[in-house]
Amino acid sequence: MKAPAKTRTARFVMSIAMATALAASGLTACASTTRCLPAELTASPARIAAGDTLTLASGPAECDLGFESEPIYTVVLYSSTAQQSEPLEVAPGEDGTFSSEISIPESFSPGIATVVVTGSPYDECGNESGSCAQYSVDVTITG
Repeated sequence: MKAPAKTRTARFVMSIAMATALAASGLTACASTTRCLPAELTASPARIAAGDTLTLASGPAECDLGFESEPIYTVVLYSSTAQQSEPLEVAPGEDGTFSSEISIPESFSPGIATVVVTGSPYDECGNESGSCAQYSVDVTITG
C-alpha cells in the first residue's frame, strides 16, 4: 500500500533538509575519491645549456601523501632525441618536499627535455582513481 501523498512529500522535504544540513556542516555522505598527489615540480632555470646544473624542486603536498616508509624517488632527464641522464635518487620529506640538483649531460642535444620523477604517488594512479599525469617538468636545453 502506498503512503499518502502528504506523507511522501514530508519524507522528501525531510531528506532534502538532512542533505542540506549535512552539506552545510562540511560532511558528505560519500568518502572522497580524490587522490593525494605531490605538489607540482619546478625546474630552474627553465632554459639551460648542456653541461650546466638544473635545480628540481617540489613543495609540500596539500594533503597527507600516506607514505608507509621513507620513499625514494628516481629522477631521470630525457631529451627529445631519446638521450637520458643517469638515474638520480632523491629522498622527499614526509610532506613530499624535495630539492635536488641535476647535471645536464654535455652530450644532450638542444631542444625540449623532460625531467621525470618515478616512485611518487603518481606511479600508483591505477584503475581505482583514474589516470594521472606523469610527475614531470619540461626544460629547454640550449645549444
